[in-house]
Amino acid sequence: MENDNLILKELAEVRELLADLIGTKGLPKKAKFSKEAINKAAIEFKKLSTQKGKWISGHEVSYLFKDSPYDTGNFIVENFEFTNYFVRGRSRIYNKKDILALRDELRNRNVDLAKYIELVRDKEKFQKYVDSAKKNKGASFIIPDELRDVQPSAYHTPSVSTVQARVKTLLEVFRILGFEKHIDLFENSTYALYKFNGALDDFIDPETKGKCLKWCLDFNYANRALRLIEEPALESDDKIEE
Repeated sequence: MENDNLILKELAEVRELLADLIGTKGLPKKAKFSKEAINKAAIEFKKLSTQKGKWISGHEVSYLFKDSPYDTGNFIVENFEFTNYFVRGRSRIYNKKDILALRDELRNRNVDLAKYIELVRDKEKFQKYVDSAKKNKGASFIIPDELRDVQPSAYHTPSVSTVQARVKTLLEVFRILGFEKHIDLFENSTYALYKFNGALDDFIDPETKGKCLKWCLDFNYANRALRLIEEPALESDDKIEE
């Protein structure tokens, strides 16, 4: 009985994989393997076969860019407004010629796509750190009746020169400790990103790695503070009084 259940489970998994392959995974159960759905999949497969080499999967896209992640195709669509693709099932199929043209243009601009993806996602992660420090603005609350008149005095904003001096000191530490071996600087040297390599990271001294990660946070926060002082309207939630 146990073996029978295992076989049925494996058959169900095979059916799901087959439905995904022919692009009917999202259809109702009875329609997944209908004659119409299978004929349509056969026509599409024949069409793609005649155009072999012109269209590639997202998995193949990642192979065209050194060290890029598995979802590079999705990143290209979302960040470069790439439009020459179609959706089959739940997957995108990309025009290889245009993907290669994009790769050439990035090379002309001296842009390593894998590193750019890492930079964008690290900035998103850093912004989450910033957002998590802000007050939760939930709609459900209870304020005690006696709570009144609690206001801070005006916050003393450091001068631009003070923050610039902090950034300068951090850059000096960067130079003296040789952090360029472990950290990349982007956006006119205003944003730091630790050089992570899964295969080699275990060989980095943990203390050095910790110092580098802390330096990146300190440097990015200092530059963010500098932007807020110079452009106080940059973020409505971060108003700073002179």
